[in-house]
Amino acid sequence: MKEKLRRNHIQVANEFMDNENYNNKEKFLVLLFRTLENDMTNAAPVCINHLLEMLSLTNDKKNKASLKETLMSMEEKGMMRVYKDLMCRSQVKSKDIKPANMYYIKSYVSDIPEEVEVGHSFTQISYEEMLKFMAMKERNKHMVFAVCFNIIRRIFKGTSNSIYAYPNITTIAEETTLDKKTVSKYIKVLKENELVEYVTVRIKYDKEKNYYCRWADREELKAIITEELNQQSA
Repeated sequence: MKEKLRRNHIQVANEFMDNENYNNKEKFLVLLFRTLENDMTNAAPVCINHLLEMLSLTNDKKNKASLKETLMSMEEKGMMRVYKDLMCRSQVKSKDIKPANMYYIKSYVSDIPEEVEVGHSFTQISYEEMLKFMAMKERNKHMVFAVCFNIIRRIFKGTSNSIYAYPNITTIAEETTLDKKTVSKYIKVLKENELVEYVTVRIKYDKEKNYYCRWADREELKAIITEELNQQSA
């Protein structure tokens, strides 16, 4: 069961995502590296040019320089190391990497401790969800991911059979350090890319509330909301 969990999901420590020493782009890149890492050395084969493509960024000097600066910052913070070889024996500094060359990046983010109960200190992100982020045509994927994670982590804070959460836009904006307009935009992006579904319910004549779930649970969420509304009107 545990091996299956590791193959199908990335266990993301909530404490890591809450760490203000790391920005949203650095956090997203760490999870991207963890998605790409191999089983032998736990290192992700990465080429700057390919990484730009995965981030939906054009292959120009400005984007290359910006990405390299981010990697240098992550390296300085101890979030990752870069190696020239598959076995990760020959380390190289981020500032010295060449855009067209292949390197191997090892990320250093603590996983969930063995003794902690599942669902209390980490959130599971499936490889399928990460692949959808890679395929997404959006320049600011790290911001979209920040909104996504903020929503789905709340599902695990509820009861064991809870499949939905209902944070308001203001709360998500405050916790992701994004403005409310941007959060609303990226919630729609998440739905368009089949990552998060939401159902809007009017709770007062001038007030609405969104209920969110993972894409795979969308039909169950709609059924739950429909049943609750029927009970209220009965």
